[in-house]
Amino acid sequence: MPQRNATLLDTLESVSGVSHIIYSYLLRDGRRPCRLVCKRLRTVIDGNITHVSIRLDQASAVEDSIERFARSSLRPNVLSLEGPHGSGRAEVASELSSALSAPSRKHFAALHAVRELRLHQVPAPLHLSMALAVNFRHLQNLSFAFCEVHHRSCEAWERMEQLSSLTLYFIQRRPVGTTAATAAPRLGGLQLIRGLTSLQLNDVEVDESSLAACTQLTRLECPNSFPGLAQLTQLQHVSLHTVGSLSTITELASLPHLARLELGSCVSTDQLGSSQRYLFPSLTYLEITSINASLLAALDCPQLQHLWFIIDFESDKCLCVDSVPSLHACVGSLLKHCGYVRLSCGPGVTLTEAMEALAPWQPSAAALSSSCDGMGLMLDGEKKISASHLELLPTGLQELSFMGCTLLPGALHPVATRLTQLKMLNLHDACQCSEEDLQLLASQSVQGRRLTVQFDSPSRKVFASSLQCLSDMAGQWGGRPGPRFQVF
Repeated sequence: MPQRNATLLDTLESVSGVSHIIYSYLLRDGRRPCRLVCKRLRTVIDGNITHVSIRLDQASAVEDSIERFARSSLRPNVLSLEGPHGSGRAEVASELSSALSAPSRKHFAALHAVRELRLHQVPAPLHLSMALAVNFRHLQNLSFAFCEVHHRSCEAWERMEQLSSLTLYFIQRRPVGTTAATAAPRLGGLQLIRGLTSLQLNDVEVDESSLAACTQLTRLECPNSFPGLAQLTQLQHVSLHTVGSLSTITELASLPHLARLELGSCVSTDQLGSSQRYLFPSLTYLEITSINASLLAALDCPQLQHLWFIIDFESDKCLCVDSVPSLHACVGSLLKHCGYVRLSCGPGVTLTEAMEALAPWQPSAAALSSSCDGMGLMLDGEKKISASHLELLPTGLQELSFMGCTLLPGALHPVATRLTQLKMLNLHDACQCSEEDLQLLASQSVQGRRLTVQFDSPSRKVFASSLQCLSDMAGQWGGRPGPRFQVF
C-alpha cells in the first residue's frame, strides 16, 4: 500500500490546475491510507482550490464533515453544501445548524474565508439561517435550490453586511402551521439586506411590497412583473419568465439604466396599436423565448448589439409571425443583431408570405460571431413545405432545421443545389421527408462533406446508414465526398 500511495501521489503532483474538490464520505477502514495520500497532496492543491463541495447525505455524518473541513487548510472562495436526494433533509439541516452553533477558531477561520455559499436540497429553517449569518460574516453570494426556506430568513441574513447577491430557485416555503389560515407565508424582509444588488427568484413566492422596496437592486430575475417594478430605477439586468400584459413592457421601458433584458413567454399582442412603440434607450442585449412579430417590431432599441432567441423543443417557443409587415420591419432592424431564428406562422399568415418577408435577413458580423453555428433558421410545425418555399430562404444559411414539419416531394432540391454555405440540416420531431429528396442530398449536394444531416428518430438509423453508403459511393465516383448522415 505505501508504494501504491507513493505512485498515486507522484501522478497527482504532476497534475496542475486543480481548482475544485468534492468531499463525499470515507469508509472507516479507508481513512488512514486516504489521509496519507491527502497529507502530501494538500501541499500541491491547497493554493489552487477555489471551490469545495461537501455532500451531506446522512445527518449522522454532518458534524464530522464540517469538522474535517474546518481542520483542513482549504480556504475556498466558494462552498457548496448538498443534502440528500430523498428523505432526511430536515435532519441534515438540524445537524448542520447544531454543528455551526458553537464554532471553534478553526471553524471561523475556514468559514470566514468563504465568499459564496450554495445550499442544494438543504432546508433553511430559521435557526439554520441565523447560524449561517453568524458563521459566514464575509459572505457576498448566497443561494438556495430545491429546499424549504423560512419566511423570516431575511431577518437573519441582514447580519451578513457584505451580502450582495441572493439566489432562490425552486423554494418550498416552510409553513408556520398546518391550518389554512396560517400556512404558506410569503418570504419577506428582502429590503433588510441593505447591500443586496442582485436577486434571482425562480418558483418562490415573495412579499411583493418587500421586493418593491429593494430600490438598490441592479439585477433582478423573477417569474413575472409585480406592483412597484418601475420603482427599481437602478436595474441594469432584468429577467422575467412570463410577461402577462403590455403594461409590463411599459414598466420595463421606463427603467433608465436597463442594458440587458431577458424575457420568457410574452403576452399576445391583440391589443397592440399599429403605431405603438416602446423605447429602450440603453438596452444592448435582448433575450427572448417566445414573442409575436408585432410586439418585437414595436420594441425600439437604438443601442442593441445582441438579440438572442432561446431555442428549446416546445412548439410555442419561437418567433410567431402574426403580421407580415411586422416581420419585414424586424428584418430591417432588430433581427440584424440575431444569428438564429425559430419561426412559425400565426393564423392568417402563409409560409410563402413569411419567407418573402424574411428573405432579406442578413445578421451582422457581431451576431454571427456570437452564434455557435453561424446563421441559422428553424421552421416549426409547417405541414406543407415545398421547394418554392425553400427557394426564398435567406442566403448564407449555415444551419437549417425543421421541427415537426412535412416536406413535400422535391422540397429539398433548393437545399441540395442553392444553399452553398449550409453545414447542418436537422430533421426534428418526426419530420416527414421523401426518401428521394434525401438520396438527392446524398448524391448531388453542392456542399459535399461540409454538410451534416441529422435525424432524431432511432427508427431511421438503418435508413441513415444506407444514405451514408450512397454518399460515400457518390464521393468515390465523383471524387468529392458527400454529406454525413447521423441519428442522434
